[in-house]
Amino acid sequence: MRFAELLQRFQVPHPQTCLLTSRDQLATHDFEFGEAILKPLSSVDFVSKRGVKGYMAGSRAEALAVVGKFDFPILLQEFIPGPAHRGYFLEGFRDKGGRVCTLFARQRLRMLPSKLGNSTATVSVALSDVGNAMAILESLLHKIAYRGMFSAEFKYDERDGLFKLIEINARPWWYVEFAQLCGVDVCSMAYRDALGLPVDAVDTYEIGRHCVFALNDLRAWKTGRHIGDVSLPSLLQTWTQSASVPFHWNDPGPALSHLGSNVMDFVRSKLTGHPGSLPKSP
Repeated sequence: MRFAELLQRFQVPHPQTCLLTSRDQLATHDFEFGEAILKPLSSVDFVSKRGVKGYMAGSRAEALAVVGKFDFPILLQEFIPGPAHRGYFLEGFRDKGGRVCTLFARQRLRMLPSKLGNSTATVSVALSDVGNAMAILESLLHKIAYRGMFSAEFKYDERDGLFKLIEINARPWWYVEFAQLCGVDVCSMAYRDALGLPVDAVDTYEIGRHCVFALNDLRAWKTGRHIGDVSLPSLLQTWTQSASVPFHWNDPGPALSHLGSNVMDFVRSKLTGHPGSLPKSP
């Protein structure tokens, strides 16, 4: 909620967000319902307990029907309409002197679950493809005197033509190695900056390169195969030309561990009758 208040103070385009402290407040709040997300302040424990990041609600009545699954306080946030590929990420590093040493843009292609989940396929795109997002992010990082690596998630809102800021992860992210493969090595930048060494700026990277989280991407394709009419052969062909997370031929351990963890979750959900957690990722 403090992040939403920060964005409000600096007039950064973002989804309508409010803090709810009781069921009665939800019943009477003047929140403008279209499609909305109910989610906890911290998702880690909630995901382990419920298997989801939050719940979608298309009306106040639907929100009231699921609010009992939460412990207050919780967040009620507008869902920006549009498919997964309207999601974009701006990632990079800002050094101790306040210089944004690099920016890397990528577009989400698919996600799982389809509306409130994690990216399963992504492609690097030009900075010009993210419109006003770059100026918004650089201004915000300057105002809060941020230092370090970052991954900022935006979604393009077709209703007003704005890229709206969803969140900023102030840590390495799932696809941080993909950024490095495209030419943007933020981990090395963070290391050098921490040691007080100069950090070279990077202003170019490979555009049009793909990366997939194959097991999760197959599940995402199956649940949304009617979107874009992507055939299975086309999907598999794209995979052969893509970078992969977390599998690597020279280090298969993380992928095998991930697969085993998901199999155990599936078996546990069948035995207990409770839904498993979100597809795990590194």
